[in-house]
Amino acid sequence: APAQVETVGHDDGLGVEVDEAVDPVVAGLVQERIGRYLWMLRRDNDEAISHVRNAVQLVPAEPPTEARAQVLATLGQQLMVSGASREAVAVCEEAIAVALAQWAMASRQP
Repeated sequence: APAQVETVGHDDGLGVEVDEAVDPVVAGLVQERIGRYLWMLRRDNDEAISHVRNAVQLVPAEPPTEARAQVLATLGQQLMVSGASREAVAVCEEAIAVALAQWAMASRQP
């Protein structure tokens, strides 16, 4: 069944339905965006990080994609601002590696 993603900051009954099994990348990007919005709205940072960690779990590691780099970069940012510096550095390094690998693959295509 599609996952119901609640809208942030509104009690209007609107939501986004994304079937994680059918499109895990879109589901992951929705989770990443919710986490970013929660942070921007200065909501509970643990909740924001939870959404972004879920995004990282949903977006496949292979092949390297812009979406994977994006969710990792957002997680790294969230960890940094929450004070988890060591984990943030490791996650950001992974985001950079994914972005570089994706760029290398894209530059080889005609």
